[in-house]
Amino acid sequence: MSKKDPRFFPNPSEPCPCGSGKILAQCCRHFDGTVFKEPSPIRPPGPRTGYSHPRCYLNFTQNCCSKISGEHFVSHGILRRIGQSVSVMGAPWLTAGEIRTYATKNLTANILCVRHNSAFSDVDNAAIQLFKFVNEVHAVLSQRSLSRKKKFYLVSGDDLEMWATKALLGLFHSQPKDTTLAEYSIDRSVVEKLIRTARLPKGCGIYLNARLGTRRVHNENEITVGTITLKDEMRLIGLVIDIGSVSVDFLMDPFGVSSLQRSKKLYRPAHLMFEGRGKAHVIFICWSSDHCKDGVVFTLNKR
Repeated sequence: MSKKDPRFFPNPSEPCPCGSGKILAQCCRHFDGTVFKEPSPIRPPGPRTGYSHPRCYLNFTQNCCSKISGEHFVSHGILRRIGQSVSVMGAPWLTAGEIRTYATKNLTANILCVRHNSAFSDVDNAAIQLFKFVNEVHAVLSQRSLSRKKKFYLVSGDDLEMWATKALLGLFHSQPKDTTLAEYSIDRSVVEKLIRTARLPKGCGIYLNARLGTRRVHNENEITVGTITLKDEMRLIGLVIDIGSVSVDFLMDPFGVSSLQRSKKLYRPAHLMFEGRGKAHVIFICWSSDHCKDGVVFTLNKR
């Protein structure tokens, strides 16, 4: 892992690197000149409804609406960027090695009310932006160009973790009853505290899967989501997520933290730098709590 310092001095009048379309001075730039992407709220706006929809997996908050939504456990915005249809393999409801094509609009489950689903829209956008940024960086670095201008991007790590939480809960609650994963459980107390406080337990969150010299293959418009389970306890504790060439482990349950820390994976990296052909582009990841101050550099192999 490289510890290159990718510090930058952005122009306040230029577009914000978070991709919002606003200029930096009106978006992620603070009064002291620092640049930081604030976490998005996940609590539905307005007064609490006092209603618990029986089919919404967040009904314990008693803040539902009466209408259920067709929820994509992998954000619809990401699936839409892949195409009108997607090829799926490794899902719990498929047999080993089976690949099946689904229309993007059909990869849904009625497991979240409209009110809660809308509250997660900004969190979904963080994952969509990262997906877009990684594909854009690879496309630029793979092209020959005389330009050596460094480009910067900005995402909220807190939002990425909340998106991963939503993906995990969506995957868990959408399982058909005859799948293996349907026999597993999740720690409900962790989920309830996380949704109410927007804070993961200590040591939980995103761990970057990166080793010096490890070859990573970038597949454009591809996302992989797998489960992390404790088989003896029949417990679902996290996800393995691969967005392009960036692979992370996401832990929601502190039960498995010690094993990941022993493997010395990078916890909540500060940045991802991609370099090649004399160019370098950086995705900064903003964290509001404990995180690593180091980042990692992915070097493009010449072709």
